[in-house]
Parts: sequence; C-alpha cells; structure tokens
Amino acid sequence: MCADLANNSIQIRNLTKTYPNGFKALNGVNLDIPMGMFGLLGPNGAGKSSLMRTIATLQEASEGTIQWGDINVLEEKVKVRQVLGYLPQYFGVYPGVSAEDLLTHFAALKGLANSKERKEVVKHLLQQVNLYDARTRAVSGFSGGMRQRFGIAQALLGDPRLVIVDEPTAGLDPAERVRFLNLLSEISERAAIILSTHIVEDVSELCPQMAVLIAGQIRATGQPMDMMQQLSGKVWRIRLKRDQLPAYEDKYQVLSTRFFIGDIIARVYSETAPGAGFEAVEPDLEDVYFCVMKEIPALRPSVLEAEPSAI
Repeated sequence: MCADLANNSIQIRNLTKTYPNGFKALNGVNLDIPMGMFGLLGPNGAGKSSLMRTIATLQEASEGTIQWGDINVLEEKVKVRQVLGYLPQYFGVYPGVSAEDLLTHFAALKGLANSKERKEVVKHLLQQVNLYDARTRAVSGFSGGMRQRFGIAQALLGDPRLVIVDEPTAGLDPAERVRFLNLLSEISERAAIILSTHIVEDVSELCPQMAVLIAGQIRATGQPMDMMQQLSGKVWRIRLKRDQLPAYEDKYQVLSTRFFIGDIIARVYSETAPGAGFEAVEPDLEDVYFCVMKEIPALRPSVLEAEPSAI
C-alpha cells in the first residue's frame, strides 16, 4: 500500500465543512497535494485546521471528496490512520508521565509490538527532537517548545507516509525551528508532508509547492519561486514618517509595513515606478502572500484561483 501511495497525490475536490452553528470553515476547496513538502499558508481563522483535521479523518466533511491513490480518505479512515502522522496545533498529555513512557505508550498504540524495536524507535525519535536528556521528565511539565518537540516525535512514529503538522513551529526558538524544519525536509523524501502555517518563512524555506487558503477557499497555488518571480520588478520600498503612511495607503497598493528606527518601511505593489523616493526590491513570498490577501491581481490566472472550483 505504501509503495502505491508514494506515486499518488492527495486529490481534494469541492470539500466543504459547515459546523452545527452554521459557520462554513471550508467552502469548495479543490487542491492536489503531491508527495514531498507542501505548504498551506493562511491567516489565523482561514480554515487551515479544519482542512487538516478533515484530511486526518478527525472530522467529517459536509460535502466533497478526498482521494489518495486507491484510498477514499473520507470513507476508509482506518487505512489512512495506518500511515498517518499528525501534529495538531494544540494537544494534551497525561499528567505526570515521562516523555519516554508516554512515547512508548503511543508507539504501542501505533502497532510497534516488539519491545526491543519499540525501545530503539523511542530512543531514536527522542534524540532526533533533542529531548533524550529530558526523557525521564513529565511531559506535562515541559515548556511550550519542548512539548511541541514531543508532539513532533509522536507524529513520526510508525514511519508514516502522510505527515500533517498544524502550526508546528509555534513556540519554538530559532535553533529548535531550524532543527525541526531540517527533520521535515529529511522525511519529505519518503512521505507527503502538509505544513499548515501562517508563518511565511516556514513555507518559503522548505516547500517546493504551496497553496494560500483564505476564508475557507484556496486563493492561489503554485511554486513559491515561480510566484515570487511573477512579482519581479513590481515591488517597491519607501521609508516614511508615521504621519505620511495614511496618504500613501490611499494613493498606492501598500502590501506591508514595518517600523524601523522610528520610521516606517512600506512595501508597495506597482507595475511601474511609483515615483520619487521609491526603490525597487526583490519580491519575497510575503509580498506574494499579501498580494493574494489584498486581492491584487498580480499573479497569472493559472496560479491565482479566481473561483474555488477552478482547479
């Protein structure tokens, strides 16, 4: 089964999720997720967690289909769970149980019946996520970053062929973040990994394919480098005083702003030179993201999804 899955993308068609209170978290999502790293980028509340939970078979869809090779994901949940590793945005742990004992317990639930093999797997994973020296400590007493690393370890049990990580770098310090992203990159050689995040840098550094999800709809898909290249020569920067910003926002398509030594650095989208004081800059994935967020028609129609059913 795993060999077959390795040659197939996950095909999501017209996926909709409406909660009992009437809120439509997903609205006709169409998406192909290939093997390797795939970035799902979107703001908080965009529907990313709803999509991840649906793919992970943790909730029912209201409409639509998810097909992965010969597996109907929404109907054959057991088959999916046999090859799934999942790290939710928030997860609880048993109080007072050590990292080693809890990971051993999860390994047994995952089907690692041989005690010697299970012990080696647990040791290896704790070393991979830099928690081996803390293996006898209770996970409930871990810091946020340490608990996140433990969650990463449990998601990798059983050598999964589909790994879903929801906001995985939240709470990690820079060194931990680099360690985790390197680990995901290594695993992506043999699995489909869906990285759901609102952190643009995580996607730009790691994912050869990505999608932007906003208000429950896929608004753009493509390769990050290609999307950035489409903005080449169209992103400009200017340094402003704070009281100048409102006038510039009225006149120009401002993508983003940041404070710099008491002033504001504004990045602007324009197909031609905006005027005095502006300098051309190389576009980055954050510029792409804000173009999509602000519905600026800067990307090719084949990349920018005008309608959720366009794929």
